[in-house]
Amino acid sequence: MIIIKNIYKSLEENINKIKFEYKYSKDLTFKYLKINALNISLVYLNTLASDDAINNYILKSLNDLIKTKKKLKYKNILTYFKSFIPGSNIKEENTFNKLYDLIENGFTCILFNNEDNFIAVETKKDLSRAIDTPKTEQTISGPKDSFTENYNVNIGLIRKRIKSKDLILEEFTIGNLTNTKVGILYMDNIIEDELLNEVRKKLSEIEIDGIIDASYITEILSSKNIVLPLITETERPDLATMSLLEGKVLIAVDNSPYMVIIPTFFSDLFSAPEDYYQRSKNVTFTRIIRITAFLLAILLPAFFIAITTYNHETIPLTLIINFAAQRQGVPFPSIIEALLMILIFEILRESDIRMPSLGGSAISILGAIVLGDAAVSAGIVSPIMVIVVATSAMCSLMFSHISMVNAIRFWRIIFMLFSTILGLPGLYFCMFLFVIYLSSLKSFGKPYLYPFAPFNFEGIKDTLLKQNIKEIMQNKERFLEELTNEKKRFNRKINAIDKIQNDKNLLKKQYEKRSKKYENLTIKEWNDELKKERTALLKRITECNELIQPKEYIKRMENTKNKYDFLESIQGDQTLELCRMFLLGLREKIKNIENKKEIIELIYELRYYRFIMYGNEFLKDIKELKISFAKTIKSLIDKATKLKVIENVSEDSKENFAILKMIFDTPIIDLQSISIEPKEENNIIYLQYYDGKVLESKKITQAKKIKIKKKTKIFI
Repeated sequence: MIIIKNIYKSLEENINKIKFEYKYSKDLTFKYLKINALNISLVYLNTLASDDAINNYILKSLNDLIKTKKKLKYKNILTYFKSFIPGSNIKEENTFNKLYDLIENGFTCILFNNEDNFIAVETKKDLSRAIDTPKTEQTISGPKDSFTENYNVNIGLIRKRIKSKDLILEEFTIGNLTNTKVGILYMDNIIEDELLNEVRKKLSEIEIDGIIDASYITEILSSKNIVLPLITETERPDLATMSLLEGKVLIAVDNSPYMVIIPTFFSDLFSAPEDYYQRSKNVTFTRIIRITAFLLAILLPAFFIAITTYNHETIPLTLIINFAAQRQGVPFPSIIEALLMILIFEILRESDIRMPSLGGSAISILGAIVLGDAAVSAGIVSPIMVIVVATSAMCSLMFSHISMVNAIRFWRIIFMLFSTILGLPGLYFCMFLFVIYLSSLKSFGKPYLYPFAPFNFEGIKDTLLKQNIKEIMQNKERFLEELTNEKKRFNRKINAIDKIQNDKNLLKKQYEKRSKKYENLTIKEWNDELKKERTALLKRITECNELIQPKEYIKRMENTKNKYDFLESIQGDQTLELCRMFLLGLREKIKNIENKKEIIELIYELRYYRFIMYGNEFLKDIKELKISFAKTIKSLIDKATKLKVIENVSEDSKENFAILKMIFDTPIIDLQSISIEPKEENNIIYLQYYDGKVLESKKITQAKKIKIKKKTKIFI
């Protein structure tokens, strides 16, 4: 349900609310003007709005108006300003939701003191300039734009994809000499507080003379002596956007065409942006190929050295003879031969990178054909070694992250050394150390090997397989079902503990049957442990509720919307008559309900139904339906208090209804989190409504007697 709230007449209140909603995001900009006695404020996102357009269309016109010192005689001040400001796309609106939508689309909104409407002028920045295609993360399908060295353009490319006030930008200035602007981007409704605080802490602790590129941030934030990428960079706005929606943090650095993604898991290195734009079966095959390529890149030379040096019994006799014939005349052992070929390949790769594009192809031909063939003909290396090293090198080039390529290069040599010393047992031992090393790594507190360690079957499926939309929806339903079953298990355990603690004889019997873990405890100490276990179970139930409720609300909202979408196709008085019939039927249904869950579901349903649009009004605001809505809400509240679903706040039935009616108008999604607290100021009783610990609203009550004395949850 979307709550539509009109803007205030007070300019200061409007500005404070906008700042609060955007969590004081640094790209949110305000400009203040005064024309005669009229206070005006311009509000826009400087990453989406064009400064030139604002200056030419708005500020210049307003400054001309100030210079004329002309009195504002128009009764409708907004009409006057709309006629005075040039521009092809000027809107007049009156709600916060519309204001947020407009500024997130590059508009500049003009707010006036003592006016509950505002003007919006299109000043959209052109972010589709000659933005180049990605160079290091190329894909066949998907968007072709990439980040540039312009900080605001990069933020704008993200904002263009995510038009939401939950997308927050925080800025830091890092570098004693360069004073480089560094911003962190995150989704406020998705991000984990621990991760966000850790990123903030590490950025604020950076002490360095200069930050030239995003790679500086990557190196500083990465742990020491790490040869695997715990933090990755991307030049693709679509990949950065997807990372934000997964609950990750982006770091944007001024003058850098890359954004840093935090955290990064080992499994992320086997995904590519193109995976999101292909069919699931094709992506699954490609991911298996990437994993195979990684294993070949680090293990193939080491495996070949082991079987040709020590473990000849593992290969057929015919193949051994062929290998021996090829190596006839080669003066170096296998390890030296392999290292020499790897060195030549790395030199060629670096030369190819540094050379202009026209010369790069010539180097590739020279290295691949001339040098390779010449080295074999000269007897320096064997043909099979050329094949092995070339295959390993090609497999490493499947990965676009340079840090991943460097990690493969490092571990390839480590495996080769172990194989040279101990053969296949050395290779297996090194693999064991490699897995242990990966398991010990964490990326900003997150296990690097997730979902393999800790093991998560669904996560592993998503790593190897790309699920289609239908499967994802099924997984969500399964997730909710599992949470519900888990709550039931916890409740059963709590009931068992309560039964034991309330029966002394049963307590003694269970104490005698206690596990070895508690064999040294006295009966009192064991009882205390049971209490601790009960507290922990209650905490787990609360956690389950927090996971379930938002999804449950969305589910209810969608179901309800589907039920009443047909109203949009019905015209005239017929609609109102259908609404009255529906509310009448709902009241009859309420009379027969004896189930608490059904009552809660009806509260959610009726709350959403009241905000369905009919013409330019909500159903709840239509004069013909107000009495029907009031009767239905009264019936629902009475039933809810009778079944002890919600608290009976006041002894006065009329005032109790007036107080509890608030739950149908509040924007709070999770109704079970609403608390109420009475406050007395200047002999006037106020009721304060809270969403958890956050004060949501305050209203005066006429009730003389309030049952509750302290902050109490409305829902029992």
